[in-house]
Amino acid sequence: MREIIGYFRAYWRDERHPLYLLCATLFIAFSLFVNYGWHFEGRAISSIESCYGLFLFYMAFFSFPYAVSMALHAAFHRERGHLRDPGFYLLSLIIVAGLAFEASTDIGPSVAGGIAGQRYAHLFALCVNNLMQALLWFIPAFCYWYVRDRGRMAMYGFMKKGFPLYPYALMLLALAPLVVFFSGGGDFLRAYPRYALSGIPADAGNAGWLFLFETCYGLAYVSVELYFRGFMVMALRRYLGHGAIVPMAVVYCYIHFQKPFMEALSSFFGGMILGVISCYGGSIYGGIIVHLGTAWMMEAAALWRLQQ
Repeated sequence: MREIIGYFRAYWRDERHPLYLLCATLFIAFSLFVNYGWHFEGRAISSIESCYGLFLFYMAFFSFPYAVSMALHAAFHRERGHLRDPGFYLLSLIIVAGLAFEASTDIGPSVAGGIAGQRYAHLFALCVNNLMQALLWFIPAFCYWYVRDRGRMAMYGFMKKGFPLYPYALMLLALAPLVVFFSGGGDFLRAYPRYALSGIPADAGNAGWLFLFETCYGLAYVSVELYFRGFMVMALRRYLGHGAIVPMAVVYCYIHFQKPFMEALSSFFGGMILGVISCYGGSIYGGIIVHLGTAWMMEAAALWRLQQ
């Protein structure tokens, strides 16, 4: 635990601009107000019919918070050499395009229709989409690492040794009561358990299907940590140093804009915490444990609520 506290002390020492952090937080507050007050993202995508149009929308949608966070960073920091480096813009394009491509890709129904009967079609569609998310976020991260960074670091955040397990187990233990508390809300139960979307009851006879779904669901969360705390933080660190953390957390919040409000709000602060840990600790294993563990706890809590 002392190591993690040391990471945050180091970040606070390096950052030295609390007003920058405040402005980023206010930007997120404004974004949440607009999105949840007017259902911005949901309304926008409901009128788009083509995958190409959806891709262009999400390119603009994710470019906006990315550009704002980068502008805030430049406004408060003197180190602006990255703004004259073409490599920075290429990496930025890859990051945003990867997010947009994943958000606009929905091949689950078409694939599942050919391999599953009607009863299991939606379950297979959800699993395919989760696996596709994992693949679409792994490919750009791996390719960029292989070309630019394989000689100086392990695949983003997958360090081989020196990882402490117990601090993250304590974090999960501390989060458990909060998950149970919020799981009783109607907003929460309209979004979770994600398994319920499959239409297959979560009883003893369907334990195998539940295991299949939650495994695919879990792989998607591993890819989230790789893409955000690994790829975005550690690849951008070449240009921004610790300054990569805030843009990552801001964009990370935006991918939650169709989730319950409290989940979207907490994702910004959770992204900051996990970003500091990955930036200064060099590992995404802690983020995988906390993020995946929380996701599975939310599934379990929601399933428990539905069976009461």
